[in-house]
Amino acid sequence: MESGQFDLLMRLEINLSTFWSHCRNCTFYDTLFRGLLMSASQLKEIPVIFYRTSAGAEPVRDWLRDLPSNDRRTIGFDLSTLQVGWPVGIPLCRSLGGGLWELRSFLPSRRQARMLFFIYERQLVILHGFIKQTQTTPQDELELARKRMKEVTT
Repeated sequence: MESGQFDLLMRLEINLSTFWSHCRNCTFYDTLFRGLLMSASQLKEIPVIFYRTSAGAEPVRDWLRDLPSNDRRTIGFDLSTLQVGWPVGIPLCRSLGGGLWELRSFLPSRRQARMLFFIYERQLVILHGFIKQTQTTPQDELELARKRMKEVTT
């Protein structure tokens, strides 16, 4: 780690420890801040891979690029939290069964984004992303993610 990154981490530690005192009972913040307050040598980041079609397209990255910058920033922060804090539970992540998980992002635009992923060979594989429009996760979104999951593992 470069000295600039270490200095930033130390400043974060001071500011976050103050914030942490107000969030002791929240599981999400507990996971997040324990990860942030650990020394740099203790942090383990899970590599992220985006699903790629046989033609080389990356539909999840394309979807992300089409979102407003504030929404992309929120999803990126949530994904970073997931990378460093895995396993992370609700409200950030939820199991959908069969090894499939959803990353749940509550966007500044008052919408909810979902990124469906699974862990494969110690990597976080992002399979599908969408803006949630209904109370339950649509079946066609789940089927697409499971199809892509099968493609990656075979």
